[in-house]
Amino acid sequence: MTGSSSTQYQAQTTYYQQLGGQPLEQLEAQAPVAWQVGDVILDLYEIKALLGEGGMGKVFRAHHRGWNIDLAVKCPKPGLFTSQEGKDLYIKEAQTWIELGLHPHIASCYYVRSLGGAPRLFAECVEGGSLKDWIEDQRLYEGGQAQALERMLDIAIQFAWGLAYAHEQGLVHQDVKPANVLMTPEGVVKVTDFGLANAVGKAGTPAYCSPEQARGEPLSLQTDIWSWGVSVLEMFVGEVTWYSGQAAGEALEGYLETGAKGETIPPMPGGLAALLRQCFRQHPADRPADMLEIAGRLQAIYQEETTQAYPRETPKAAELRADSLNNKALSLLDLDQPGLAQAAWEEALKLEPHYPEVIYNLGLIQWRSAQITDEALLERLREAGGSHPGDWKPAYLQALVHLERGDGMSAGVALKSLQGQDVQRQEVLAASKLADSPNANTYRLVRTFEGHKYRGTSVCLSADGRYALSGSQDKTLKLWEVASGSCLRTFKGHKGYVTSVCLSADGRYALSGSED
Repeated sequence: MTGSSSTQYQAQTTYYQQLGGQPLEQLEAQAPVAWQVGDVILDLYEIKALLGEGGMGKVFRAHHRGWNIDLAVKCPKPGLFTSQEGKDLYIKEAQTWIELGLHPHIASCYYVRSLGGAPRLFAECVEGGSLKDWIEDQRLYEGGQAQALERMLDIAIQFAWGLAYAHEQGLVHQDVKPANVLMTPEGVVKVTDFGLANAVGKAGTPAYCSPEQARGEPLSLQTDIWSWGVSVLEMFVGEVTWYSGQAAGEALEGYLETGAKGETIPPMPGGLAALLRQCFRQHPADRPADMLEIAGRLQAIYQEETTQAYPRETPKAAELRADSLNNKALSLLDLDQPGLAQAAWEEALKLEPHYPEVIYNLGLIQWRSAQITDEALLERLREAGGSHPGDWKPAYLQALVHLERGDGMSAGVALKSLQGQDVQRQEVLAASKLADSPNANTYRLVRTFEGHKYRGTSVCLSADGRYALSGSQDKTLKLWEVASGSCLRTFKGHKGYVTSVCLSADGRYALSGSED
């Protein structure tokens, strides 16, 4: 999986419906309602830590065993939804966040999954806490006033870029506030929780609401502009001193008269004060036109205050590129929709035919379901390597294929072709260790077919490798689907032990021999 916060190159095709012989929907319904640190859900999500708790519920850090990354899982309070319609609305609103795709200043939302009767939202795990945390614990103001001002303007610009991208996609956040601005330890801003206020029937958070939002009137991107301004004001005041977001204009003027508390918080530049006054105009049409205009004005203020150009490049609002589609496909695979996942990967390859991660993930699914051979997958990865000179991923992914087919020697050769710092990558070191292990060149059990009452006597595969036919001393033949291990049909009629079976080349006929 590749995306805005992590990299994972090996798709997992665990057939969850086979766990305990129960359907996936039944397993999801039986998941615990209340989660605890240490729980393992569906043998897939390891609950590592409680990241936060609020009025809407809890947020856990969960390690995804298949993707080998940590995710943030939002678990709403059990009483938050009073009807099925409420749950459906939550899922629908979250879907708009999911469809945003990837952007450097948006926290990616991967999917919503109903577990234990509650919709759980799986999103990017951002390590540095929220902007609210940075304000309260004073991290925002470290290094003296000059450094703090540079940091605060940088955050405000990234914050504006994230909202601008969402607005371009037609989505109004509706609950813009510092608690919904996540921070990486390096100071990269990622806006989160798009549309969820509407999903749970909240008119935003009162301390950040615009006048039209408080009155329950139709909302526009100018609503988010007002709340963004309130959030920036809070950074300079150091806390919320106003009873309602509607009083932000008065709070701004009061702050400009008295200044911030303490000596660590820098004073607000005059250009920023003028910008916030415009954000707090009562009529939405009188506010700035959009967040990109705001970001541009902030960049000019940054240069004026720091005497240097703003160092970050303006992000490009890209379409769902191959990496976004790859993430989407893996999410669909998690939700037991392999057909839709394969369609997403195929769409990604139309955009970038030699994208290594997509070739690997799609090829792995096709190989495991007998749609292609391992040699075909390796050839595709070799072609990807030719199109990406100097990229370490094609050789690494070839090594993973070799390891899966029990050829540790070839895996080692592929990994030894890497040079420089690529050799020391964590993924490469782990693969090299596997390639050198005693078990790397042994075959492993892929699937067990169970159903015959007595010993099997003969087995054959169809020409395309999708089906297997078996005969047994129980006097029956069974037709199996190789990908899932499920028995599709049982043939009865022999009076003695079945001794031999075969399938015609076109798979239309089965022939068997017996002691009768």
